[in-house]
Amino acid sequence: MSPNERCPECGSTVNLVRERTDIAVGKRSVSVDVVRYRCGGCGEAFYSPEQMDAAQLAASNEVRRQDGLLMPSQIQEIRSKYGLTQSQLEQLLGVGPKTVVRWERGTVFQNQSTDALLRVLDAVPEAVSYLAELHGVECSMATAFLHGDVRRADMKIVARFEPASRLKALKGPSLSGTVKSAKRIKLQPAEQQVSAYWFEEAVV
Repeated sequence: MSPNERCPECGSTVNLVRERTDIAVGKRSVSVDVVRYRCGGCGEAFYSPEQMDAAQLAASNEVRRQDGLLMPSQIQEIRSKYGLTQSQLEQLLGVGPKTVVRWERGTVFQNQSTDALLRVLDAVPEAVSYLAELHGVECSMATAFLHGDVRRADMKIVARFEPASRLKALKGPSLSGTVKSAKRIKLQPAEQQVSAYWFEEAVV
């Protein structure tokens, strides 16, 4: 539907508006700002598919804000910290297929118990290592954190390399390419299932 189209209810012109409305999320309702179409005649409101997706995402994020839950980007950062795929994190947590996909898209939010477990995993690599072993999930980055081979810095994975060495992650996946002296260079790992690393020092 475009602003030049007519209302299917009364035939009047519809207008693109930004307004606050209540949206149902499960058994509760939250108030958020949305962009949608409203008829200038009968006052009926309409959403395009994209507008509806945006409204539902805003509602889900408002629930997260009210309940103090991790946001989608924060869940993705925790997963990337340990080099886990979405499927691997689902196995680690014992949740159903595509659950992490929906969390990171923002279309579904985690309950408070799972949110607390995610925070534990973020802060305690030993917990990640234990659950990985328990559920048979490969997670070499958890081991690397435990051995001090990598450390947290600004929510990115940071590794140090000896000067004039080829770029290889310590106890992690091998990386291709060489660089000159630099600070904070972003490189893509050779193994696509592992997220990008940030290297603080690398001289080749």
